[in-house]
Amino acid sequence: MGRVKAMIMDEEEQLNNFVWSSCSESETFEEFKGKVKQYCTENNIKHLVYADGTSTRGSIKDVWNEYWSNYNMERG
Repeated sequence: MGRVKAMIMDEEEQLNNFVWSSCSESETFEEFKGKVKQYCTENNIKHLVYADGTSTRGSIKDVWNEYWSNYNMERG
């Protein structure tokens, strides 16, 4: 695997881990979105596109919805 591809995959994994952990620590989507934006800014992640073709901008809403849907199902 090339160095650039390995670097991008590492960034994607780190961002994914951060996004999922931040979801549980946020009370609103706006707070969550702000944390993700700050993380991307601090880590110089500008245009990360996931392997399935979604971008960081399009997928955080999906993560938020999935996390809280699962959370509510577990409690209900």
